[in-house]
Amino acid sequence: MGAAAVLALWWADTGSVVGAAGWLTGAGRLAGLLTGYACAVLVGLMARVPLLERRIGSDRVARWHAMAGRYTVCLLLAHIVLILAGYAAQDRRSLWHETVTVVLDYPEMLKATAGTVILLAVGVTSARAVRRRTGYEFWYHVHLLTYAAVFLAFGHQVALGNEFSGDAAATGAWYALYLGVAALVVWFRVLVPVRLNVRHRLRVESVQPEAPGVWSVIVRGRRLAELPVEPGQFFRWRFLGAGLARTSTPYSLSAPPRGDRMRITVKALGGHSAAVALLRPGTRVWAEGPYGALTAGRRTAPKALLIAGGVGVTPLRALFETLPGEVTLLYRARTAADLALGAELEAIARWRGARVRYALNGPHGERPDLSAPALLAASPTWPVMTSTSAARTGSPGTFTGNCGPPGCRTGVSTTSRSSCEAFHVHPLKKNRPLRRIVLASAATVSGMVLLLSLKPHASPALAVGTPAPTAGASSPAADSSPGAATGSRTVTGDSVDTRWGPVQVRVTVENGKLTDVTAVTYPTENPRDQEINAYAIPELRREALDAQSADIDTVSGATYTSDGYRQSLQSALDSAGL
Repeated sequence: MGAAAVLALWWADTGSVVGAAGWLTGAGRLAGLLTGYACAVLVGLMARVPLLERRIGSDRVARWHAMAGRYTVCLLLAHIVLILAGYAAQDRRSLWHETVTVVLDYPEMLKATAGTVILLAVGVTSARAVRRRTGYEFWYHVHLLTYAAVFLAFGHQVALGNEFSGDAAATGAWYALYLGVAALVVWFRVLVPVRLNVRHRLRVESVQPEAPGVWSVIVRGRRLAELPVEPGQFFRWRFLGAGLARTSTPYSLSAPPRGDRMRITVKALGGHSAAVALLRPGTRVWAEGPYGALTAGRRTAPKALLIAGGVGVTPLRALFETLPGEVTLLYRARTAADLALGAELEAIARWRGARVRYALNGPHGERPDLSAPALLAASPTWPVMTSTSAARTGSPGTFTGNCGPPGCRTGVSTTSRSSCEAFHVHPLKKNRPLRRIVLASAATVSGMVLLLSLKPHASPALAVGTPAPTAGASSPAADSSPGAATGSRTVTGDSVDTRWGPVQVRVTVENGKLTDVTAVTYPTENPRDQEINAYAIPELRREALDAQSADIDTVSGATYTSDGYRQSLQSALDSAGL
């Protein structure tokens, strides 16, 4: 819906697309508008709006954000290349010269360039190959720069966007979009967490070892019963000690909240998680949340299979205790020593009559087969549905949740890294982000070509009846001419100031008909102005003579000149009585 509105904005503002330069510039404007809209959507997706976090799920929202981020970077690169190529074609200059001119001479472009560099850096560090080689803390802090990138780039959108020139409604809507997203971020990522932490005063009570490299942190606070948290959800935790204050990290609750205490269980997988073991009792804690949709509320069937891998057991351990109905927990680990919270799981299974099963490596390190057919063959009574046809071959009415590292999830389900979601078992689908980006980009290119092809492509002749502009603007007047006796008169319109300089036209009227339009003054201060107006002024003259009025289209790439031309032309026609 929003993208369609953006395309409609471009369509209404673009009168014609002339020549290769017009095609390139038009495509660049389209890509730029879509990039600006996509940036707002990107930030909105990560504003942690409860409606999205709890109804759709943090994992799915994060996947949407990642996919939209890749698409936005592609659009941004297309916008840069197409606009610069179009401007270079108009000016008949090299791409390098045009790039330097745009960056150094155009308003707001230095800030926009800095924002572009930051956004591209965020995109590079978010690539899987780079993420594997960098720590979460580095990625997290680089990702926060997205806010700065969007802020720096916003100014040039309004200052240079043809679609916003003289259009108060479009400009107001664009500001409303960005201010609305900013309000969501400030409210849900700043003010709501501040209220939570001021109200509940969270502190570390103790740190307990659970397995090799795994610790549980007991957090104590005031009035925790008022927190709207459910088993299976997670918070983003910032521990104000042990050098952890700079990073906010997601950890799921590993037990239902009890009284004034909550518990998380953390495995040392990086610098931040390893430092959790060094926390001292009394350390202040800053938490944001709760987030996540892996809760009992998503259950739609009486049977449940929970599949955990490694420390991914933490949210499922909380659900294993509280989820009603028939529940089976399958826990995957390398060795028995790696089974974090194993004693608790056994106690819960005995207490509620549930089942817990372990999948460990063999004596020589061989991995167990966790495919759905293997699980069904091992125990036909387990509520497992096969991956080949959920509707025909599995146990009906089964709710399945899966948490763990990618190796554990292979052959069972597909979920993402930071938290786990609930779903019904379905035929496995491979996640192919690159293919999706290629398809989305191809669809975008096809749409751009279609829109551009639907616009007029008349190639105007240069400067017929259009003398070089005068140095100054003449005042509007009705001038006497030799042809006055035959009903011919010449009238000069008002001088209209535009962003790039004044525009003024003179019209010739004969027997009540507009017979000629001359541009008296228009911007010629630099080579780019001269190049743009060399094709824009003749095109505007032709349209004015055809329309016999000032109701003419904007010439692509010459929005400010077109606006000034229309206003001056209208004033001249009013003076002439047309």
